[in-house]
Amino acid sequence: MTFEERIQKLRAEMSRTSFTFRFEDLYTEEEWLEMSVRQRTRQEREFIMRLEGIPNVRMPFSTEDGIKFKLYNQKYDYNEVKKNFKDQF
Repeated sequence: MTFEERIQKLRAEMSRTSFTFRFEDLYTEEEWLEMSVRQRTRQEREFIMRLEGIPNVRMPFSTEDGIKFKLYNQKYDYNEVKKNFKDQF
């Protein structure tokens, strides 16, 4: 499952168009516990590298600045643009 698919699954579970999440929220508890710390680190680094190509997801500025020093407990924002109802008529 790709990161985009995992994000859409999380969005469906939350039933919201805007929310904050941590990287581990993209995985089920079983998947997360089965991965070694090294695998988790690799996955999150890969996620960060692909972040610019994932629509509607961004890293908050404070997190982006702090990523130089730590990798875990980073927060990401999902913000889906809502369609303007006036444009439909």
